Amino acid sequence: MQPSPHRVVSSDIEAAASAWIARRDAGMTSTEAEEFLRWKAVPEHAHALARHEKTWSLFERPAQTGHGANLVHEVRRRVARRRRRRTGAALAAAAVLMATGFVWRRSSPSVAPLASSFAPTAAVSLPETRILPDGTKVELRPDADFVVEFTRAVRRVALRKGEAHFDVTKDPDRPFVVAVSGMEVRAVGTAFAVGLDQTAVTVLVTEGRVKVDRPAGPAGATVPSGAPPPAEALPLTLGSVDAGNRLVVGFSSASAAPTIGPISSREMAERLAWRAPRLEFTGARLADAVALFNRYNAVQLVIDDPSIADLEVSGFFRSDNLATFLHLLEQGLGVASEARGDIVGLRKSDQPR
Repeated sequence: MQPSPHRVVSSDIEAAASAWIARRDAGMTSTEAEEFLRWKAVPEHAHALARHEKTWSLFERPAQTGHGANLVHEVRRRVARRRRRRTGAALAAAAVLMATGFVWRRSSPSVAPLASSFAPTAAVSLPETRILPDGTKVELRPDADFVVEFTRAVRRVALRKGEAHFDVTKDPDRPFVVAVSGMEVRAVGTAFAVGLDQTAVTVLVTEGRVKVDRPAGPAGATVPSGAPPPAEALPLTLGSVDAGNRLVVGFSSASAAPTIGPISSREMAERLAWRAPRLEFTGARLADAVALFNRYNAVQLVIDDPSIADLEVSGFFRSDNLATFLHLLEQGLGVASEARGDIVGLRKSDQPR
């Protein structure tokens, strides 16, 4: 019996809601964010999104079951097709929710080489990382672009588009400045992210403190000797931002005051989720998948039941989201988990504890 058109449409909306939640978790570009706003402006779409968010409140993902086997097949098919097209080290990062029947791709991050102890069916996708001449580490979101302008007096970086996270090497005598859209984000030694899109500049501070200013006057402007500088030539301090806080400067009005305030750890993690390594498994042994997750987490997974070690795992996962991985193991492979402090034991669901 063929499904009715109404059911097909409803199913498509449900799948789209799952997809958008996964995109949002991994971090969206400004273009994706605008598309998301347009999509959820439709009442039926908004209702589907709310249902998925409520269902997935514990794991921050939509939880639908019963599609694991079909999705594993689809993941393998798509990965095999992508690998046939791959030339060199470029790898499309992706987030796959095995219980929802959804595959989502991201654009060309770097691929970390794996130790030979791991099966060739496992790989790690990392954001592009650059080390500046002073040792500062810069992580780039896909499509981000910047220029380094270091001098003896100041370490200056001009962010031209996109988003980047800076882990700054301390040097009190040589401040570190990120110039973006007529503003300067200044730090001596700290860690922060700067994002530029069509609507605003956003600064997220993950460690220490930064100061955000508008530079003094137009470039090349001069002031007669002994005369006070005109008011418009004075630097304008937009604010100081401490760790765990965010500054947003919108482009809707040139005179608009910046918004500065705390950001929850959950929202901070969501906004910077693009920095987390992505783990790709294609028919990998569960034992290999567990070993790779353990490389990136303080909480360690332990296989208590040797009979599940050779179960096959396929999908794309964020390395820092063990809750989702464990939930999908339970739904798709019948693997139960038990937390014991900093250890999580894995066993067959039908075995006694």
